[in-house]
Amino acid sequence: MGDLPLLLDDIIIFGRTPQELLDRMRTILDKLREVGLKVKPSKCVLFKTEIQYLGHLVSKAGINPMTDKIQALKDWPTPNCLTDVRAFLGLASYYQKFVRGFATIAEPLTALMRKKVRFSGLRKLSRLLII
Repeated sequence: MGDLPLLLDDIIIFGRTPQELLDRMRTILDKLREVGLKVKPSKCVLFKTEIQYLGHLVSKAGINPMTDKIQALKDWPTPNCLTDVRAFLGLASYYQKFVRGFATIAEPLTALMRKKVRFSGLRKLSRLLII
């Protein structure tokens, strides 16, 4: 793979104790060195208790969706066409692991994307899908 460029952008390392964190950091840095990869110190952020990553808040409490993303879903305008439905379902699906019964809740919108389904009664349907 010598001629294959590789860009590794993010590595998140965590530990339950400061010592566990340091041990894991050493392990990761050793592995990177073994394969010839380097870390740019100016890009490193160390010893944070919480971080925002890919629309999630990662902390001691676990991984949770960011509140502004959930608010965006709550404030989403009523879809007027199939493209709008797809856009909404795309964002909502990204957070489906945080919504019990997501597939059941989203089924009416998912059904709109099937062939030969009429796109009508959407305002009534949207009232049923309050997040």
